[in-house]
Amino acid sequence: MRAARAVRLVPLVWLITACSPGVAPPGSASPSPTSASAGSMDWSRHDLGTEGPQIHSMVPGGPGYVGVGGATFNDDPGSGIWTSEDALTWTSVDPPRADRSLVDIVAGGPGFVAISASPAAVWTSPEGLTWSEVEPEPDFGDAVLTAVAAGDGRLVAVGQGDIWTSSDGLAWQEADVPAQEGTISDVTAGGPGFVAVGSITVGSMEAEGVVWTSVDGRTWDRVADRPEFVMSQLLAVKAHETKLVATGWTTDAERELFFTPSAWTSTDGLTWLRATVNDDSLPSGGLADGALEGAVMSALARGPAGWVSAGTALDAGPESMTQDVAIWTTDNGDVWQRVPPHRRFEAGISGSFRFGVSSVAASDDRVVVVGRTDGPQTTLWISPPQPGGSEPAPRPSVAVATDEPGGVVATPAPPAPASP
Repeated sequence: MRAARAVRLVPLVWLITACSPGVAPPGSASPSPTSASAGSMDWSRHDLGTEGPQIHSMVPGGPGYVGVGGATFNDDPGSGIWTSEDALTWTSVDPPRADRSLVDIVAGGPGFVAISASPAAVWTSPEGLTWSEVEPEPDFGDAVLTAVAAGDGRLVAVGQGDIWTSSDGLAWQEADVPAQEGTISDVTAGGPGFVAVGSITVGSMEAEGVVWTSVDGRTWDRVADRPEFVMSQLLAVKAHETKLVATGWTTDAERELFFTPSAWTSTDGLTWLRATVNDDSLPSGGLADGALEGAVMSALARGPAGWVSAGTALDAGPESMTQDVAIWTTDNGDVWQRVPPHRRFEAGISGSFRFGVSSVAASDDRVVVVGRTDGPQTTLWISPPQPGGSEPAPRPSVAVATDEPGGVVATPAPPAPASP
């Protein structure tokens, strides 16, 4: 029998926030593997240091890449915008603005558009180097924005239950959305025009995935409840040609896993099929103990050769969770395979959802995953591997709880490597 776990279930609304874009934002942009065999992808790890940029979302463009997020890892929630030619060396191109933390960026409108979560605000740039904050939009009210998409000459921003549209990134109007409770996590141009995904809470620890569709971004319809989305949260959605792919997680009572990495596909945004996600690295399960274990597919993108999803894998100890970066790939969206775990994917140990993936981006020659690791610091994983990569020092082990006094013991951590 498994030892009782100290990491317990928490209200589902907290999980929706903790695993959705902006906190561990699913990112924008578009990477790709070379085949459906995830094990064929090699990765290098690059830690940006505790004083480096806190990147929440990034896209290819400008001089190479443009990333947005928070200014530092301290308590100051100021904004941050950076550019990089190679995704390794980053330069700040916009002074931090107080009380703002940017959560998503998209190529569209005047060039690039970025959003902050709360207070909701918009930044625009013609080339990724010079940025202007848009005048406060009264329609945003107390909104909490999570993601932004562009397509067909229109921008769409989504948040907690509401959607806004713009033709230029400067003036925004609230869209017509069926009244509902929950969070809209991501949006993409595709299907009938635009498709948004999210979740609603249906019980104290139960969620149900939800999809909305729109022809023009102004008027939205909620797709009828589907059995494929029961006990699930949809965190990311992207489109490529005639195919839509959504990713997230599902609670699997049979396997005793609260978080089972999950993906769905559609050709029209209305009818969805559950994809196969092969992951031999999941823990044995701890649902009966109330442990939050498993893995979450929280970021998604598409490149010339296939799809990549990245997220966080969780394994509960007696008082904390080991948190690793997990990456899955597929050539067609229907069958996914996880990249084998490695020390370079270790993120940290914490009693909360502190570490993991924020975003995925790709250019023609590389795939970049960005996330947060122990330090705390921004860390990049790049495929194919780039020079200058490193591996973290071995992290402390997390002992199994026992009935003996003082039975919970952790191996002391070695000294942390110097920041680059």
